[in-house]
Amino acid sequence: MADRIYRLPYEKMIEDALRQVMREALIVTERQGLPGIHHFYITFRTRYPGVVIARHLLERHPDEMTIVLQNQFWGLEVGERDFAVSLSFNRVDEQLRVPFAAVTGFTDPTAKFGLHFNVDSGIEHPLTLTDSGDDLSDKLAGIHLNTSDTRHKENIPRPVLAREAPQRSAEGEGDVGNVITLDAFRKK
Repeated sequence: MADRIYRLPYEKMIEDALRQVMREALIVTERQGLPGIHHFYITFRTRYPGVVIARHLLERHPDEMTIVLQNQFWGLEVGERDFAVSLSFNRVDEQLRVPFAAVTGFTDPTAKFGLHFNVDSGIEHPLTLTDSGDDLSDKLAGIHLNTSDTRHKENIPRPVLAREAPQRSAEGEGDVGNVITLDAFRKK
């Protein structure tokens, strides 16, 4: 018999729906490339279960990382629970895999659109890292992430995405578009 629900988790439902908005934007990009001049800043927790990243990137970004999907990315693959993408870091190609549940921010500056997500920071597991130059495709092929299943989280590799946070010019500072946070909907 399934566990009985005594209180509807509206906050989680809203976050899940907003993560689906991010996923849909990535699916469009996977199918046809970025529309027009759109580009994305994606910030995620590097130590979240299921994140796959090179060791040297994790060392540079031990907690959180922001990547930019704009001109130089390839191999974008969007799944039900995560996405994978290849980016160049200091002229070295790296493949990253990030669960949607690890994402703390998604911004499309062209549309002046942004989402901020709360991530359960209490989930910490040993990292599975790759050395620079390893082909992650073979290692990632058999991974199926199910973040709702807590029985086997010890075995899920963790990825870390590396990229410096975008620098803002003095004139554009403060103009980051519409960022939606869920704090306004939380019970006080």
